[in-house]
Amino acid sequence: MNSEFSEIDSITGSEARLTWNITKFANTPKMSSYLLALVVHAWEGPDTITTNNVEIRVYAHPSKKGQTAYAKEIASKALSSFEQFFGVKYPLPKLDLFAVARYEEGAMENWGLMIFKERWLLVDPKHESVSEKIQIRNTINHEIGHQWFGNLVTMNWWNEIWLNEGFADFAEFLGRLSHMSFDDAVIEYLLNERNKIMYGEGAYAQKRMVEDFKQKYPDGRYNRYPRTPIEIRYMFDMHAYAKGGLGIFSIFKALGPHRFFTNIKAYLDKHKYSTSHSMDVLGEDLFKDQLWINAQKILEDHLTNIGLPLLIVSHPNERQYRITQKRFVYPQDQPLALPQKYWNLELYFKNEDTKKLETRQFPDLKPDKKEKGLIERNLISAFPPIINMDGRAYTRVCYGKNWPLVFQAFRFARFPLLTRILIYDDLFSMAAAGRVNYGIALEFAYSRLKKDVESDQRAFQHLANMVKEVLDRVLNSKDRANVDVIYKALDELFKITKGEVVRDKKSYAKKSNTYEIQLMEIAEMKASETEYRLAHTREKLLNFMDQLQPNSSKLEDAKQLYIERAFNPCKADQQLSECVLDIPFGAREKFYTDAILSESDDNEMIAEHLSRKLEIETDINEAEKIACALASSKKWKYQEMILNDLIQSLSRPTRVSLQSVEKVMKCLKKNGEKKSHRVDYLLNNTQHIYRSLKGSQNAMIAVYKGLVAGVQSEDDIQKVKEKLESSELDEHPEIRKLQFWGEAVEEYNIKTYWHAHMKEDVLEFYRKRFSAPLPPVRNDPAHVDGE
Repeated sequence: MNSEFSEIDSITGSEARLTWNITKFANTPKMSSYLLALVVHAWEGPDTITTNNVEIRVYAHPSKKGQTAYAKEIASKALSSFEQFFGVKYPLPKLDLFAVARYEEGAMENWGLMIFKERWLLVDPKHESVSEKIQIRNTINHEIGHQWFGNLVTMNWWNEIWLNEGFADFAEFLGRLSHMSFDDAVIEYLLNERNKIMYGEGAYAQKRMVEDFKQKYPDGRYNRYPRTPIEIRYMFDMHAYAKGGLGIFSIFKALGPHRFFTNIKAYLDKHKYSTSHSMDVLGEDLFKDQLWINAQKILEDHLTNIGLPLLIVSHPNERQYRITQKRFVYPQDQPLALPQKYWNLELYFKNEDTKKLETRQFPDLKPDKKEKGLIERNLISAFPPIINMDGRAYTRVCYGKNWPLVFQAFRFARFPLLTRILIYDDLFSMAAAGRVNYGIALEFAYSRLKKDVESDQRAFQHLANMVKEVLDRVLNSKDRANVDVIYKALDELFKITKGEVVRDKKSYAKKSNTYEIQLMEIAEMKASETEYRLAHTREKLLNFMDQLQPNSSKLEDAKQLYIERAFNPCKADQQLSECVLDIPFGAREKFYTDAILSESDDNEMIAEHLSRKLEIETDINEAEKIACALASSKKWKYQEMILNDLIQSLSRPTRVSLQSVEKVMKCLKKNGEKKSHRVDYLLNNTQHIYRSLKGSQNAMIAVYKGLVAGVQSEDDIQKVKEKLESSELDEHPEIRKLQFWGEAVEEYNIKTYWHAHMKEDVLEFYRKRFSAPLPPVRNDPAHVDGE
C-alpha cells in the first residue's frame, strides 16, 4: 500500500475465516483533505533516487519498469531547484510519482504521492520523442510546484484557486531553467501563456471570458463561493492557470529574482500548514517593501481586469510618440458590454534617441474626455520605441501606422531573440484582430524567414508556425477553391526547412520502403530540442499538405505496408500492438490513418480489421491510436462507432478508456468529413451523453465540444438553439448551462467574420507572390490601423 506518508507498522490478522492486513502510517502534517491519496498495489520496488535527504520514488506497472528514468531525473532537478528558489525545504521524507493506466485527470498533486496518467510520466527509451518529453517535464514541474503552492499553503476556497494553479503554472517556467537558457525558458513560457489568455481554446474566448467573469466575479473580485462540483470545475480556467502564472511572472520580472523570492519565502513561512487569501499576496500587510507594493498593483489589475491590455504606439507629430492603452479585443470590432479598464504596467523599452534601455511604470489612467497616455516627448529618432522588449508586461503592442518603421528597424538593429519573437507574435495577433492588413504581416514574415532559418532556427520555428496558422484558417470544409494557392505556400515554406533539418538516419538506413522512412521521421527521433523544433515545424507542414492534396501513391504504400505488417501476420485473437512492433510507436497513428484513407477497395477491409483489433486491444495507448485512425475515416459508420465506444467506455475497460477521450475527440475534430452528421449525433444523443458521462466532467465536456465543433452553417446554429429551447432538456436543465453551446456559436461567428473580412487579404498576397514580385510595403492608412 502506498500513501503520501511513510508506513510505520503492518499487522496481519484473521477473524471469521477472513484475513486482512492493517497498515499504519505516520501522522500527516496539518493539510487539506482533498490532497490525501492511497494506492493499493502489489508491484515491485520503485525506481528511487535521494535528493536533499528526500527519497524520490517513481512507480510503474512491472511491464513498464524501464520507462521511469526520465521522470526520476526531472523530479530530482525540480525538487532541488524549487527548494533553492522558494527558500523553504520540502517538508516530507519522501516524494512518490505513481503512474496509472486509467486516470481521468492528467495528474494530481497529492502531497507526497502524486498520481499521473502513464503517458504523462513514463518515457519508453525505444520510442521516445522530444514532444512527449517536453509535456512530461512541464507536468512534473507543475505538480511538484504544487507541493509548496497548494499543499504547504492552500487557497482558502475554490474561488481563489489561482493561488494554487497560478503559482504552479509559474513553477513550470522555473522548472525549464534546469534544462535550457533563461531566454529560451522565457520564450517558451511567455508564448504559451499569452496565447492561452488571448484566445483560450479558440478565437471566441474573449467574449466567453467576459460572460464567465461576470458570473463568477460580479463586482470584479474573486468573491463568489462555488458550491457544486460543476461550479468548482469551472473555476479551473485560464484565469486560474495561465493568467495567474503570467501575472506572477510579471512581478518576478519587475522585482528581480532576489527580491521576488525573498518575499515569496516570507509568504510561505507565514501561511505554511494553513490557508491564504488573494489579499495575502496582493495586500500590504505582509510585504512592506514599496517596490512590492507597486508590483502587487500590477498583479491585482491583471487578475481582476478581464482579458489583457493592448498598448498602441502612435506618432502624433515629428517630435513625439504617444503610448495609449485599450483592452485587447479579438476581433477589434467585436462588441463587449464592459467599461474600458486600465492596467498598471511596467514597460521595458529601448529609447532610440539615447540608445538606452529604460524601465517605465505605466500610470493608472482614468477615463477622460480626451485620450491620454504615457508620452515620450522630444523623440527625434526615425524609429518608434520598441515596447515590452523582455515580455515583462502581460500586454499586446500595436504600432499602428508605425509598423513599417518597426520593420525597417530590423535592418539597422540587432534585436534580442525574445524581442524579435514577441514582435512577430504581436504583429500576427494584430492582423488576426483586424488592426493590421494580413498582407503587411505576411510580407514582413517572408522577409525574415530565410534570414532566421540560417541565423536562428528558434525564431524561424515561431514565425513559420504563425504563417502556417494563417494558411490553415483560409480553408474550411466548404472552401476548396483556394487549395492550390495554399498548397504552393505550404510547399514554399517546406522547401525553406528541408535543407536545414539534420536527422540521424542510422536506425533506418537499411529500410528500402520510402514510406517506412517517413514513419521513422514522424516518430520524432531527434537528437536535441533545437533540432526537434525545426523538424516538428516541417512535419506539421507535411501533414497539412497531405490534408489538402493527399498523395495517393503514399497512401497506397501505407495500405501495402499495413497488409504486410499488420493484416497478414496478425492472428484473430492477437492484439495489434503485438503485430506491429517494428513500426515506431510514435508513428503508428499516422500509419493506421494513412492505411484507412487509401483510395481502394482494401481500405474498408483495413477499417474492419482495425475495428476488430480495437475490440481486444488492452494496451491503452495503442487503442487510442487505433481509435484516432478510425475517427479519421471518411465514412460515418466508423466515426459513429468510435463515438459510441467512447460513451460506453466506463463499463468496457478493454476498450478506449476515458483518459483517451480528449485525444480521440481532437482526431475527430480534425476530420473535415461528415461534420453535419456529428452535429445531428450530438442533438440526438445530448441527454444520453450527459447521463453516461456526468460522473466524468472532463470526458463529458470533451465529447460535447468535439461534436459541437461540427457546427458550420446557420442551419446548424438554428438546430442547436431549438434543442436548447426544447422540453426534452427539462429532465436535465443543467445541460443548458454548459458553456460549450455558447462557445460553438461564438467560434462559428468568429470564423464567419474572418472569412468575410480577412481571408481575401491573405489570398491576394499569395496570388501576387506566385505571379509577380510584390511591391514594397506602403505606409498607407488603407493598409494599417489608423490609430
